[in-house]
Amino acid sequence: MAEIILSHVSKRYGKEHGPFAVKDLSLRIRDREFMVFLGPSGCGKTSTLRMIAGLEEITEGNLSFDGKHVNDLPPQSRDVAMAFENYALYPTLAVKDNIEFPLKIRCWQQSRIDEKVASVAKALQITDILQRKPFELSGGQQQRVSLARAIVREPQAFLFDEPLSHLDTKQRQVMRTLIKRLHSQLRKTMIYVTHDQNEAMALADRIAVMHQAELQQVGTPEEILNDPANAFVAGFVGEPAMNFLDVEIRMEDGGPAWIAHVGCRLAELPVTLNPARWQAFPPRLQAAIRPHHIDFSVTRMRATDLAAEVGTFESLGERGVLTVHLQSQDVTILTAPDQTFCKAQPLWIHCPLEHMYFFSKETGKRLHLDCFDRRATP
Repeated sequence: MAEIILSHVSKRYGKEHGPFAVKDLSLRIRDREFMVFLGPSGCGKTSTLRMIAGLEEITEGNLSFDGKHVNDLPPQSRDVAMAFENYALYPTLAVKDNIEFPLKIRCWQQSRIDEKVASVAKALQITDILQRKPFELSGGQQQRVSLARAIVREPQAFLFDEPLSHLDTKQRQVMRTLIKRLHSQLRKTMIYVTHDQNEAMALADRIAVMHQAELQQVGTPEEILNDPANAFVAGFVGEPAMNFLDVEIRMEDGGPAWIAHVGCRLAELPVTLNPARWQAFPPRLQAAIRPHHIDFSVTRMRATDLAAEVGTFESLGERGVLTVHLQSQDVTILTAPDQTFCKAQPLWIHCPLEHMYFFSKETGKRLHLDCFDRRATP
């Protein structure tokens, strides 16, 4: 069992009242769960992982493993294994010696060590490189050796600190598949740190999104993508990134309310909407929509279509990425890869109301109004 609970955990470096590296983080990581900490550089995800491993002291709060308080427990007593970004292999030792090192310092019998190393090497497909030195290996091979050394001692939890960041695209895809398979086979708690949303979406049972030392949202990949808690999560997760437009809600005398962008009609609100619902909203809003939900045409089809012109177009195999210029900003749209566009070609774009999200311009918080702020579908 390895349920890990962080309760109001904070971390400061240097001065007692210095800036937070991690601020008031509360999170329950379930037994055998694959949890991914996702966020930009400097958001606190690695500091959190290192506190769990015992490599950093906790400034405030409580950390427990299966209900046992472990704040003051040294790393070697926490029964966790960590795989680092830089592999951290012993350069003078052969691959086999690197893998078996944690077992030797625990005084395992050599016959048992050989059996365990052979089993793990087979699972990670590195049986043919056991006698090589780290400098003779590719980055992908070194990362497999690093994983093998972590796996071989059968810890209760595995901690991964951006382990694939130095690999090329193909190697990353191969290693993601391998790590996911290992999680299924080992049935252990795994915590994985990354800034790569594709890794997070591919690997995680749940994702914890962090920004500026604070936890922003925890949820399944589908929840994070389709039901973001705030503007940061909405903009950080999803590729291409979500489009944001500054908007306001207006109402003409005797007519329905509508959403305006730079004075133009972006969407009509249902006539059944109680004015008291939207009148309580802040005056400055952001409407957001994902690129694959935007429609476009060469002629104006609706009163809520916005005039635009073609900026750039990229054909990326299975899809095309079109950037158009509105009078206020650029907007990204996903298209079929075989479509053709001319520079500065006029277009009309339409943002369906049912696929829009709304956020406070001041705080970034999600604003829910059931009649038009619905969860988007893939």
